Amino acid sequence: MIPLKQEEESATASRSFYEINITTYHRFFFINAAGTYFIIDSVLSDIRNRYLEAMEESVNDTSGILASLVATDPSGTPDTELLGNILQRAKNRKLEAQIYGLKKNGIELEVYVTDRSGIVVYDSTGKNIGRDYSKWNDVLLTLKGKYGARSTKEDPNDPQTSTMYIASPIYNKSNITGSLTVSKKKHVVDPLIDVAKEKAIRGIPFIAGITILLGVFISFFITYPVRKLTNYIKDISNGFRTPFPELGNTEVKTMGLAFENLREQLEGKRYIESYVQSLTHELKSPLTSIRASCELIIEESRDNQSTKLLHNIYKEASRMNDIIERLLTLARIENKKELSNLELISTDDLLSEVYDIMEPSFKEKSIHLSIQSEKSVPLLCERFLIVHALTNILENARDFSPDHAIITLKILVENQKVFFRVEDEGTGIPEFALDKVFERFYSLSRPDTGRKSSGLGLAFAREAILLHQGEILIKNRTDRSGTICEFFLKAHNSLT
Repeated sequence: MIPLKQEEESATASRSFYEINITTYHRFFFINAAGTYFIIDSVLSDIRNRYLEAMEESVNDTSGILASLVATDPSGTPDTELLGNILQRAKNRKLEAQIYGLKKNGIELEVYVTDRSGIVVYDSTGKNIGRDYSKWNDVLLTLKGKYGARSTKEDPNDPQTSTMYIASPIYNKSNITGSLTVSKKKHVVDPLIDVAKEKAIRGIPFIAGITILLGVFISFFITYPVRKLTNYIKDISNGFRTPFPELGNTEVKTMGLAFENLREQLEGKRYIESYVQSLTHELKSPLTSIRASCELIIEESRDNQSTKLLHNIYKEASRMNDIIERLLTLARIENKKELSNLELISTDDLLSEVYDIMEPSFKEKSIHLSIQSEKSVPLLCERFLIVHALTNILENARDFSPDHAIITLKILVENQKVFFRVEDEGTGIPEFALDKVFERFYSLSRPDTGRKSSGLGLAFAREAILLHQGEILIKNRTDRSGTICEFFLKAHNSLT
C-alpha cells in the first residue's frame, strides 16, 4: 500500500501534468484554428482571381477565333462585314442556359476592330467607330505583336463596373493590319464566384473537424508516451520503485532508454561516491591513532631498527592519510554543480600564495621556480580550488624534475582568457599515458624514488578547472625533455 503522502505527491504530479497537457491542447487548438482560418481565407479570397483567369482564357480564345474571320481589303483596312453579320445573328438568338447560379439569356460579349493605326473601324455597340484607341493597352500591344489586354472600370469607385478587354491581331499574310478586341464585364461571373464561395464555406466545418481530429490523434500519439515517461521520471525522482513504461517503438522510447541508462550510471556513481566517502571517513580515525602511537613509540625507542620500522609505518600512515584527504576533496568537488564561494582575486595574489606553499618543497630538491607574468589580472574564482589545482600541477612537475632543474610558470592574457602554463625539465610522459594522466588513481613511478603517488592531484586540477568553465591539457615538450601543462580561466569583466 502506498503511504498517504506518496499518494498525494503522485496525485499532485498527475494534476500538474494534466494542467500542462491541457495547456498544450489549448495551444494546439489555437494554432490549428489560426492555420485553418488562414488557409480558408486565402482560398476564399483567391476564388475570384481563379475565375477571372479562366474567364480571360476563354475570352482570349474567342478573340482569336473572331480575328481569324476578319479579312483585309486591298487598301489594308480590315473588312468587318462578315464579322458584323455573325455577331448580329448571335445577339438575336435567345438563350436559356442555367450555369450553376448563373442564368444566361444572351451573348454578353462586345467586339471592336481597329486598323493598323488604332482607329476603330467596327464596334458592335455602334458607339465608338472612328475613335483613336491606339493608346489603349489592348490595341497598342497587339499592334506591336505582343499580348494585348486591359481591365478598365466604367466607374473608378465601383469595382463591379470593371470590364476585361482581350485583343488579338488581324493578319494579312504575315503582316498585322489591325486588332480585334473582345470585352466582357467581370461581374457576370459573380454568381459563379458566390456559388463557389458558398460551397467552400459549407465545407469549412468538415475540413476543420478533420484537421482537428487528425491533430488530436497525432498530438495524443506524441504526448501519450511523453506523459508516461514524464510520470515515470517523477516517480523515480520521488523515490518510488516504478518499472520502466512501455513506450512502443518511438523516439520517446529511445529518449527514455537513454534516461534510464543515465539514471543507472548516476545511481552507480552516487553509490560508489557514498561508499568511498564513508570508507575514507572510517579510515581516518584508525590512521590518526596509528600515527599518534608511532610518534609516542619513536620518542621512547632506543632500538635503531625498531625506530626505522616505526618511521616507515608513520610515513606510510601519513601517505594513506594524504590519499584519504585528497580523495575526500576530489569527491566534494565532483559533487559540486556550480561555484559557490566566488571571490575576486588578482593573479599576483594567487601566484604569491602558490609560491609560499611550494617554496619549501622546491628548496629540498634545489629546484628553481621561475614565474613570468605580463601583468596582474583580476579573476573571479574560488580561491581554494584554483590554488589547490595550481599547487597540484606544480607538485607533479616537481616530482618528475631532477634536482637543480627549473620549472617555469607563465601567465598570458589573450581574448579575455588568462592562460597558466607550467613547463618542467622532467622525463616527460610516455605516449601510452598521455590520455590517462587526468584519471583518478592513475600515476606513474617517480624517477627519484620509483614510487607512485595517489593519482588524484591532476584529477582534482581537471575538475576544478572544468568547474570554472576552463580547459586543461598536458603534453610533452618538443624543444627538450619535460612536459607542459596548460589551462585557462575566463578573466573578470573588469579586464579591459
